Amino acid sequence: MKTKNIFKSILIPILILPVVLFLLIIYSFISCKKEISKSNAKEIISFSFTEQTDSATIDKANKQINITVKYNANLSGLIPKIVISSKATCSPVSGTKVDFTNSPVIFTVTAEDKSTQQWKVYVNKKAEGEKKILTFVLNEQSAPAVITDSTVQATVVPSSDLTKLKPVITVSSGAKINPLSGSEIDFSKGPVKFVVTASDSSTKNFMIGINRILYSGNNILSVSITGQIGVAEDSVNKIFSVSIPNGTDFTKLAPTITVSPGATISPASGQTVDFSQGPVTYTVTAENGSAATWTIKVTFPLIGASNSNIQYIGRVDFSKPTAPKFSAPGVYIKARFTGTFCSIDVNDENNMNYIEVIIDDQAPVRILVKSGRHTYSAASGLSNGEHSILICKDTEAGVGSLTFYGFICEALLPVTDMPARKIECYGNSITCGAKMLSGTPCTLTNNNTNWNAANCAYLSYGALTARALNAQWQITAVSGIGLIQSCCGMLNKMPDTYDRLDLNNSNSVKWDFTRYVPDVVTICLGQNDGSTIVASQAFINKYVAFINTLRGKYPDASIFCLTSPMADSSSSSTCLFKVMQASLTSIVDSVNSAGDSKVYWVKLPHDQNNGCTGQGHPSEAEHLKTAAVLETAIRAKMSW
Repeated sequence: MKTKNIFKSILIPILILPVVLFLLIIYSFISCKKEISKSNAKEIISFSFTEQTDSATIDKANKQINITVKYNANLSGLIPKIVISSKATCSPVSGTKVDFTNSPVIFTVTAEDKSTQQWKVYVNKKAEGEKKILTFVLNEQSAPAVITDSTVQATVVPSSDLTKLKPVITVSSGAKINPLSGSEIDFSKGPVKFVVTASDSSTKNFMIGINRILYSGNNILSVSITGQIGVAEDSVNKIFSVSIPNGTDFTKLAPTITVSPGATISPASGQTVDFSQGPVTYTVTAENGSAATWTIKVTFPLIGASNSNIQYIGRVDFSKPTAPKFSAPGVYIKARFTGTFCSIDVNDENNMNYIEVIIDDQAPVRILVKSGRHTYSAASGLSNGEHSILICKDTEAGVGSLTFYGFICEALLPVTDMPARKIECYGNSITCGAKMLSGTPCTLTNNNTNWNAANCAYLSYGALTARALNAQWQITAVSGIGLIQSCCGMLNKMPDTYDRLDLNNSNSVKWDFTRYVPDVVTICLGQNDGSTIVASQAFINKYVAFINTLRGKYPDASIFCLTSPMADSSSSSTCLFKVMQASLTSIVDSVNSAGDSKVYWVKLPHDQNNGCTGQGHPSEAEHLKTAAVLETAIRAKMSW
């Protein structure tokens, strides 16, 4: 039994050993077989993104992949989905975020057998769909629209209604725009956003702004006042004149005014305004900020020039009673009116005539009359009562005629203070009042801008003398004229001119001497003839003949022959002052001896040439001095 057990213990290991060896051999065989069969596959089978636009292109030969993603994909954070060979691995790992900003990106695929393959992955963005605004057109446009990458700016005419514009818009092919082309859009609140959508559904915002040209008009288009009789517009001088019935309260008028589109006016239309002190200034401001000043005059109807209350003194042509015309220096018009203002309606042949306006015997106001027919304010802001007005033509016939159409005032009254005495003054430029005013008038005269600018018939010695003697005056004088010889190439002499209505035209119709019969006639001639002629018997004879001619017109007048205020008084025996005294003595003695005792001669102040520099004429002060001497002489003979 013991031997049997020993045998078993020896036999069993012997039997087990081959089995164990066999199993080891089988295991070793299997293990070697497994090592031989590991895969070396490391392909990328597919590669995709959620953002891709089409399938990836996998180039197995060159181990690279090309894939296109949407135009708006974020290349820095794409998450690829990758399919690779079985049992292989990939880095970066499928499903993880990868930065493709800088293509290509290297993906490494590791096979089962640990071998690797690098794949280059190129990611490209698909081109974005075109979404441009190509044209933008409005019916109201003043110029082509300016289109940029994201804006449109258009300019429209001032009358455009920004709340109701209908733009016609074209965009890129295949694109659409919202709001739609042709739809009505409100641009009044500023730029409007339009969205252009491309064929790939990409969008782009455009801000479209409309600039309306601001109105530049700053005109008053119409003026009306309740109860008005008529309205006259002077657009050149920006004046509206409204005629209203007599008796209207000027202090409480509310004009209704229309102005240029977009403009404003101050005072406002419909606002109550006081017009009793004269015209009122209105400011019209255009929409673009430019401003213009307009004047509104409220007046009574024109009282025509033929009104019987108007007095005319001088050589006036009444062939058209409603438009009397005159050219001679010193012609004046006198009237009385009621109310706080007075305007005159005058036409000038040119723009070089001056007039003096005297209200209530106060200091004269000088007005340069413009060419053409205009209304001039003669007085405003007066006390509400009766007033007098005198209008005198300062400039002489050579400057041209004035035509008077009448007064604009509340009413005219009869003139009750017309002097009964009358004086007529014959002469040359001195009697015209030539070149006497100082300052700017002399400047205009000396630089040939207006040779007549410094003339002032109203302040000439003749007019001054007449007013001092409470007499009417009439000035029959022409610059440069002589008795036998005129200066400056003039052909006319006083005997050729004295009887004409227009002193500047010896061929004009003749003057009716019955219309003005003077008590006193003064003659101041010889300055232009010169001392040699004045000293001659021919001059004396011509002078006597002229006196006799005037005597035929004015049988009862006293005639005063005057030395020339400009005559020189040098020591020379031929100086004009000396020879003129001698000739006048001979002339007066001759007519007195012939039986005409109402002819005298007067020695006036001489060497008077302190008017405009270089013009050699008496100044205003020298005319006053001359007038004082002449006044004394006339008083002595006439007992005035």
